[in-house]
Amino acid sequence: MTHYDLCKLTAERFVKKAQIALYEYKSGSYEEPDVLTFNYNVSTLYEIKMSRSDFKADKMKECRTKWKPKGYWNFKNNPNLIKFDAFYKQYWPELYYIEAPHLGKYRYYVCPSGLLKPEEIPEGWGLYWVKNGRFYKKKASKSFKRNLFAENNILVHALRRLGRHGPKGILFRIYQNEVI
Repeated sequence: MTHYDLCKLTAERFVKKAQIALYEYKSGSYEEPDVLTFNYNVSTLYEIKMSRSDFKADKMKECRTKWKPKGYWNFKNNPNLIKFDAFYKQYWPELYYIEAPHLGKYRYYVCPSGLLKPEEIPEGWGLYWVKNGRFYKKKASKSFKRNLFAENNILVHALRRLGRHGPKGILFRIYQNEVI
């Protein structure tokens, strides 16, 4: 099975739960998803991994990096604010370690069975194993902040492409549960 085959299989599997699935979709966006599904107000990103080296390289993508906000160290090391530091960290941990919003309210890695272990998956991400065309959820995804602007742009691009070039890389479910 190739990367493209697993992308298409994943899109076909999850469009049944969603309304629209884009796979191997190139839109000129800063992030080009392997599979991205939309179901009204929920989007799910599926990163397809066929090798461990591809999984390790995924951590280096700009949209996966985290940073500390400007002035973090001044706040952290100020002796007058030490007791407030614990209070703020308890209620607003995102002030200390921020991840940029990107595609998908939920995010999963999808790989051949056994390639990736649930304990090595980044925090919050989920994991599906695929074996003989069947999907096995090994770890559930948590909810992420998502980039609604980028998701909207990708959907508009997909609609424009659908009108001009047909449904290449686009699946959608119509009301009678038929997939086109």
